[in-house]
Amino acid sequence: MYQTVRTEPKSFFQRYPDNRGGWVNKKYPYQVLYRLREVVENPIIFVCEGEKDVETLRSYGFVATTNAGGCNAPWLQQFTDVLRGREVVLIPDRDAPGRARVGRIARSLLGKVAKLVILELEEGKDVTEWFERGHSDVEFIALAEGSEVTQ
Repeated sequence: MYQTVRTEPKSFFQRYPDNRGGWVNKKYPYQVLYRLREVVENPIIFVCEGEKDVETLRSYGFVATTNAGGCNAPWLQQFTDVLRGREVVLIPDRDAPGRARVGRIARSLLGKVAKLVILELEEGKDVTEWFERGHSDVEFIALAEGSEVTQ
């Protein structure tokens, strides 16, 4: 449908195919959750702030998604509709914009999903950095379930 392209210095823009082999460099009119096919096929979904974090979680076998546009992008009704009835774990980045974003998403999902968890990780700026600091998938599952990890 569309791509989010990262440029250096760090910036992003969207583009979509023009059906003639080229691209239209603007936001696609209908936004969807990242990795939508995986999301609609699974009952438990992790929502994080960016595509990098989604890919980190996927590398550990979790189904994750995000919306394009970063922490200030609006959470759209169609995103809530896709997640309706599922278990959703929201993972904020460890900063004020990340927590504010998760608050907005949580208010949209409340009463519409089967279970809603906000998982604030204690180390690292995001879930990718948390794993890079040596944490395991088993520890992550325990935190998401509200259990303690014993080794």
